[in-house]
Amino acid sequence: MSNNKHSKDIRKLSDGFSECFFNNITINVRKFKCKSSSCSQKIFTERLPFAAAYTRITNTVI
Repeated sequence: MSNNKHSKDIRKLSDGFSECFFNNITINVRKFKCKSSSCSQKIFTERLPFAAAYTRITNTVI
């Protein structure tokens, strides 16, 4: 993992519903830039432990 910060991004997730209301979560995640020239992906976003990459729902809903 790189410590070279690139930017920030907003990630919006849904955590199912409770009592007829949807629980939506908005999270600010950091983006990093890889310094290695052999890296195939130059910019990447930090991963969240409760949601898979590229999903719009948390793992508790699945």
